[in-house]
Amino acid sequence: MLRALGIEAYPVLVDTKLRHTLDEWQPSSGAFNHAIAQVRLNDQTYWFDSTANYQRGPLALRCLPNYERGLVVHPKTTALTVIPQTSGLPNTTVTEYFQVRKANESTDLKVVTVAEGLNAEWLRAQFATTPRDDIEKERLHSYSEFYPGLKKARPLTFSDDEQRNRIELTEF
Repeated sequence: MLRALGIEAYPVLVDTKLRHTLDEWQPSSGAFNHAIAQVRLNDQTYWFDSTANYQRGPLALRCLPNYERGLVVHPKTTALTVIPQTSGLPNTTVTEYFQVRKANESTDLKVVTVAEGLNAEWLRAQFATTPRDDIEKERLHSYSEFYPGLKKARPLTFSDDEQRNRIELTEF
């Protein structure tokens, strides 16, 4: 499809587990279990995974798992190509805010999770495919292991900055 639009693009065969150990293999069609694309646009080379349905943001911020090696399907290809690791590595910051009251009063907990890169894509996929109530129950259960007696005070908020591929969750 990209070539039909005048964009130089080639399929790339990868293995999601073998990665750089493909260097030790003899040529074999059984060495690969996935395909991505190499795209050349404006004198830049980009690597895309069409199964990454929840990626957002400009091309420079797109993330790709560290596949390490791939076979570019091109008539001049004679060896595996090293696939550079993308800069959009997973990054998540979790900050907990406590409002502590008198000894016999409850304490409020607010948890702010900021996810970027692949972690933002994972959360975006989770919220697109899982009922929000189920997500809230699972997260509440997870936190209640650290804070017994924890109860949800109000629904979580979900903010998606697609241009920066950044998600912010706030739980109360």
